[in-house]
Amino acid sequence: MQTLEPNVPTVFASLKGDRILLRRERAAEVSPGGIIIPENAQTPIYKGVVVQVGTGKKNNDGSRTPIEFEVGQWVLFSKFSYSEITVDGETFVLVGEDAIVGVL
Repeated sequence: MQTLEPNVPTVFASLKGDRILLRRERAAEVSPGGIIIPENAQTPIYKGVVVQVGTGKKNNDGSRTPIEFEVGQWVLFSKFSYSEITVDGETFVLVGEDAIVGVL
């Protein structure tokens, strides 16, 4: 199990299977023209940095397929395939490996 940097708390002792924990990028609070955008009007961003990865998907023979994403990579994830969790006031996104649609 890897974490992003020393000051990032380990949210889970280990993630099960093909799960990936992301820190989501925040939406802009001010438009390029200087207009303040209220929180309820901000468009969610489906982009985040990998903070922690699981052990990999278990195969029929008992072996594990390693996750192909690494801690620190910026990724795009699917709009309908994630769960938000809050730990110590910070919100993280938990997705399965299949929910990641691209690496930036």
